[in-house]
Amino acid sequence: MLSDDVKLQVKRATDIVDVIQSYIPLQKAGNSFKARCPFHEEKTPSFNVHPVEQYFKCFGCGKGGDVFTFVMEMEKATFPEALKMLADKANIPLRPPDPAERAAASIREEIYKVNRWAAGLFHKKLLEGEEGTEARAYVASRGISPSMVSRFFLGYAPRSWEWILDQGKVKGYDAEMLVASGLAIPRTDGRGGHYGRFRNRLMFPIVDIRDRVVGFGARALDPEDNPKYLNSPETPVFRKKEFLYGLNFARQAASKTGQLAIVEGYTDVIAAHQHGHEYVVATLGTALASEHVKQLKRFAPKVIAVYDGDAAGTKASERSLDFFLNEDVEFRIATLPAGHDPADCFTKLGLEPFGKAVADARELFEFRLDLARGRHDTATAKGSAAAVEEIISTLALVNSDVLREAQIRRVTDVFGVPETVLRKELGKRARGAVKAAPVVSAVSAPVSDRDVLMGRELVQLMLLGGPTLEAVKKTIPLDEFPSEESRKLGELILGIAEKQGAVGPDAVFSAVAGDSALSALVADIVAEGSRKPGNPENRLALAAAYLKGRSDLARTARLERERAAARAKGDVEGERRAFEELARLQRDRSERQRPRRAW
Repeated sequence: MLSDDVKLQVKRATDIVDVIQSYIPLQKAGNSFKARCPFHEEKTPSFNVHPVEQYFKCFGCGKGGDVFTFVMEMEKATFPEALKMLADKANIPLRPPDPAERAAASIREEIYKVNRWAAGLFHKKLLEGEEGTEARAYVASRGISPSMVSRFFLGYAPRSWEWILDQGKVKGYDAEMLVASGLAIPRTDGRGGHYGRFRNRLMFPIVDIRDRVVGFGARALDPEDNPKYLNSPETPVFRKKEFLYGLNFARQAASKTGQLAIVEGYTDVIAAHQHGHEYVVATLGTALASEHVKQLKRFAPKVIAVYDGDAAGTKASERSLDFFLNEDVEFRIATLPAGHDPADCFTKLGLEPFGKAVADARELFEFRLDLARGRHDTATAKGSAAAVEEIISTLALVNSDVLREAQIRRVTDVFGVPETVLRKELGKRARGAVKAAPVVSAVSAPVSDRDVLMGRELVQLMLLGGPTLEAVKKTIPLDEFPSEESRKLGELILGIAEKQGAVGPDAVFSAVAGDSALSALVADIVAEGSRKPGNPENRLALAAAYLKGRSDLARTARLERERAAARAKGDVEGERRAFEELARLQRDRSERQRPRRAW
């Protein structure tokens, strides 16, 4: 875990204006810069960059934050990835404090280097020499153009069992390093030594979103060689379920189209990109899993699984797709003409069928609805019941009450089964404990818009630091801040001040880096505060008076309830005490509101 000091060091060595200008053109506008927002379509610039405070804010879409947030949004990167990118640009080494972590990080970096080196060797073997003839013929037979061979850095692993080891010796990589990278395997036949994992195979380098070669996919060229497709084993940098082939290119297209399409083969991805569908990716020989969803959601709100028409029904019925029912991503299924995978579709049928299949893709629930109707004779009572039973199995998995209700109505429309019957059947299938509804305290005051604004005012005053921060601490306890967001940020600011001795927007942005929603909130608060006139002492006094009045109103409501309850029970003494407290509260309020005479 890297310290906050390192994060601040990277941030202070980075100018947000320079970073953002490397992505979009900025225009000077007084003390700030303006541009058309890169995160949404707009004609009039509403994207502002503030060089003094080192933050950005778009008043069109609401996004905002510091330089880490910007890089995370633009690159669809995690915070550690954004930190590494900026640290590399600033030539600041990120050394984990723990010796074991440093050693692990060093091994990972070495594996990336070895994989990139091996990819270069494989690529050269495909392009040059007699050994790569068969591989080049296969590439040509699949209709892959030379530009795609170069773009995806395709390669060829020779037949020799020792070739990669011999090349490693020349480069200075020993056998153990090649084993760690997944390129070599120790012999188990008693002879000792090692041999190359990939032999006489077309090589597909698997590249992450930071352009690092993390592993390889390899297709056998000899029909007798098994398995037909072979992947790198799991290594410190490679786990099959965490990567998608082609995502390093597709993420750019996804930011424009708002969608990613998933196919099943490496050559399918390449064919799609070659024909203009650059939003296409593939799993690495595994079924879609929750790890893939995490990746997909980062880059697009819509995901389309593209299947051969013969296999679509089977694939869409797989339980591995069930998790999409509860993910905040729109998941659809596209069906190609029967007997054609995407690569065949382009080479044999032309451009139109693939594009049409994607455009006509159906939502998973609707697709399963159609499958159920097709599998059963819904003209008969028994067939219709079987189809409904099949769909109820899917309905039972949906967590969202709103979505499930909409789907129940849809099933009723299609099959004519009353909603009450469907709900009864769903009740029978319910699994696990019913979640208790949260209990709302009768005395908790609802948070109003003014509470939110006053909470932000307190945070803005705290960000001034120094005497103003101390005055806020002495005047208003943290638990009396009027909104959850103000209490959360107030606690964060106090923690930073205690640790660093000073506080300001820069430190707060660094503390919330990695949380895009919180970064946007801080950007909002800082932007509002920079435009506010008025003496901080007066602003704090007004805030304190508002909170006192808010407290009095809550106390009055409580006493009124107590008085009414006492009256209902015939408790004369209790009613009297509540009345006296109410009267005293009213006198105190009147005293505070009475104008002071100057004698």
